Amino acid sequence: MSKITQEVEREITEDFIEIYERLGVNPVLVRTYMKLFFSTEPLGLKELSEKTGYSISSVCATLDLMEKMMDVKKFKKPGSKKVYYECEHKTTSIMGKKIVQADNQIQMLITILKKAESKLDSDKSPESKLICENLKKVRKDYDIYHHLIHDMIGLLNEHGITTQ
Repeated sequence: MSKITQEVEREITEDFIEIYERLGVNPVLVRTYMKLFFSTEPLGLKELSEKTGYSISSVCATLDLMEKMMDVKKFKKPGSKKVYYECEHKTTSIMGKKIVQADNQIQMLITILKKAESKLDSDKSPESKLICENLKKVRKDYDIYHHLIHDMIGLLNEHGITTQ
């Protein structure tokens, strides 16, 4: 890798770490992902550990998460037992997955709120009525977000962007 490419990789990695740390993302994830992003060939767990300076167990845990949430693919080469990882360079895939995850979480929250509302409906005390009204307001807000996200997923799919 040329010096300029190495410098760009280092700068982007540090900038991304700074941004994602503000969002609560572990730097191990960002650094590992960026090593895969800039790699011209698939990398094994040991190579990633060496390139990032993190322990094999830290990198392994991070890779499991990246496989589920990002555009990182795990595979074995024919005739080999060694597991390799590579970045597929599909940011739309990452965003699509995150949008679907957000929608799933919102749907779970809506279900929880409906369940609580149902229980409180049978209680005629003033506190229960007030709490139930507040729960309904919050649920309606979540309903709005659910519909917005649902529409967004439809648009992404119409444009051939996968969300699974």
